[in-house]
Amino acid sequence: MLDDFEYDAWRDDAADTMRDKCKIGVKTLASSYDPTDITWTYGAEIDCGFNSKMSRESYDGSAATVTDARCRIGLDNLIGGHDRIHLTQRDGDTVSEYYSIIGEPRRGISAYVLHLKRLVGNSTT
Repeated sequence: MLDDFEYDAWRDDAADTMRDKCKIGVKTLASSYDPTDITWTYGAEIDCGFNSKMSRESYDGSAATVTDARCRIGLDNLIGGHDRIHLTQRDGDTVSEYYSIIGEPRRGISAYVLHLKRLVGNSTT
């Protein structure tokens, strides 16, 4: 059985491997009259571990899709399956890429794991 010290050490090790930066986007409706009038509000930049080589088929309860990437974020972040990720820094370089989360975030011992689908064009706004 693992004790609290070992869990804390795993979380610290996981945080040390998160070398990218991202923001969590939350959806808000501009009015109750038009359900398509959506705006996205992005929070502060946080550490994350982004991996675009981890594509796989994922099922979100309604359909299966092939994901474009996987991202890890710390357990102290509040995130849900309807949020978005704005990747702002990758391997030390500034980027601006938007991703939707496929399915619900999966809670691991040291981080949340998100399966992501890249957004392009008008879908990024």
